[in-house]
Amino acid sequence: MESERLIFKKFSLVDLDDVFEFGSDDETCKFVTWDKHKNILETEKVITDYFMKNKYCFAIVEKISNKCIGSFEFKADIKNNSLSFGYVLNKKFWNKGYMTETLNFMLDYAFNTLKVNRVCAAHIKENIASGKVMEKCGLEIEGIFEDVEFLKGRYITLVYRAILRKNYLKGEKEYETIRNA
Repeated sequence: MESERLIFKKFSLVDLDDVFEFGSDDETCKFVTWDKHKNILETEKVITDYFMKNKYCFAIVEKISNKCIGSFEFKADIKNNSLSFGYVLNKKFWNKGYMTETLNFMLDYAFNTLKVNRVCAAHIKENIASGKVMEKCGLEIEGIFEDVEFLKGRYITLVYRAILRKNYLKGEKEYETIRNA
């Protein structure tokens, strides 16, 4: 699967050095729920035991460099026909629109290919950049839960966001109308 500037593929050990680069970086890992990788063997274990076994976990690869610059993962709630997602992007690739491009692509995939009813995510309140990406892509705030989890030695406030299929498709039609005007 690919978008204009990115390829979304299954992880393999070819991605090991690139994943270690962003998975071991303090700033990149500041707002993720997992601890940064301490060594490359830990990264290898994450790739083989988790990334490669998860059907909906994708390496985000920059086309121009063929470098794995992040990951995107859906988690399925089959009973409710919905998906939640999480992502991480190497800090060297922040502020280039890559995560917005990724999320827009994945929302299209979720609603038009997988035909889910709802896509949702949560971000740490202080992670303003992630909130902006989700907002740009049409996810609306459903709730803010103060001190809801204890993570990395402190309580965190989470902002829950979601978009429904009917609203996504409505937005798609409005965009087509504007584009064709």
